[in-house]
Amino acid sequence: MSDGRPEVTWWLGRGADPEMFRRNFAEPYLASDPPVALHVEYLGADSSERTLAALADGTAPDIVMIPRAGEFSRLARQGHFADLSGYGWTERVLPLARGIGSYGGRLYGIPRSAETMLLLYDRVMFAANNWRPPRTLDDLEALAAAMLSRGIVPFAAGSADVPQSVELLFSLVVNHHAGPGKVRGALDGEVPWTAFGESVELLRGWFDRGWFGGGYFTDTYTRGFARLGTGEAGMSPNMTWIFPVGDDVGVAPFPSPDFPLYVYGTASLIGINAKSKSIDAAASVLDRLFTNEVRRSFSRDLPGDWNLPLTDPDAAGLAACAQPQFAETAVALTEAAQDHRYGYATWSFFPPRTEEAVIAGFRDVIEGRVTAERYLAAVDDAFRAER
Repeated sequence: MSDGRPEVTWWLGRGADPEMFRRNFAEPYLASDPPVALHVEYLGADSSERTLAALADGTAPDIVMIPRAGEFSRLARQGHFADLSGYGWTERVLPLARGIGSYGGRLYGIPRSAETMLLLYDRVMFAANNWRPPRTLDDLEALAAAMLSRGIVPFAAGSADVPQSVELLFSLVVNHHAGPGKVRGALDGEVPWTAFGESVELLRGWFDRGWFGGGYFTDTYTRGFARLGTGEAGMSPNMTWIFPVGDDVGVAPFPSPDFPLYVYGTASLIGINAKSKSIDAAASVLDRLFTNEVRRSFSRDLPGDWNLPLTDPDAAGLAACAQPQFAETAVALTEAAQDHRYGYATWSFFPPRTEEAVIAGFRDVIEGRVTAERYLAAVDDAFRAER
């Protein structure tokens, strides 16, 4: 105990900016004379390994963060997390987000951020050429051909420093080409993953025709995206974590037959250690986190991260404090989740080994060393083994 107050320790995991978390939540919380003594420990690059080891040996803190939904689900099934179902504040969280952190009808974790993929584009270049953001895949084909004819790379992207980010493109193409209904069918075990060959071939065709230039697998994520600002590239399929962006960068949903469609993904899931001696106190800390006030603060200073998945779109509040491109996207993503206009991100809806299969075989299928059929067969084998 500390001054009669229960103590709660929180391990802040990989991907969460320590200084921004301190400024936008920890310090305001502690300054409010809270009934809980909160201690935040900022872990480094090995946060996931340390957290898993601590959960296994019983030394984990009260509040933990797990970076992948599939891993979180596995740990929930093993009984590592406290049941959050009875806390009223969880109703402020989108049902879709709550579903990602649920198992067996019980809520065990809350995603710290809602994410999606977008089509970012060079507004100046588009205005100069009288181009408009594409709404359909046919529109995209025509626009990419026009860019290539002018020596412009259609897509600014790179993955060398974050090789697992290749799954972003897999998530994008299967949802925006085959459609979220078919992806949902595969996740439910009703459709084999081998049925997505046409989508994978479409993506490989984009690479073959030079849509990504020649450096996707050798350039860093940042260097690849930077081409959008130099005039080398006209568009970039990218994540909301790329915010903030300059005023000359426009943002639109990625083309789809179901336009506008948003792939729904999450960042780390936050759970409470089932062995904690202060479960209610830890839950009261999360109650203070999942509010519009905190979301606005993060959206102002760190748009794209800690986009708390609240049911309230808070359009006016976000518009007043955040970059317009981000505020509009955040509101649209919330509304899409409520209206069932969303796709399924691999990192949030796929089991761990299936996600690994998507990543492991990606470069080989794109560069033609394996067929789409063989690549998807490996994904399907992993999925069926996990089910």
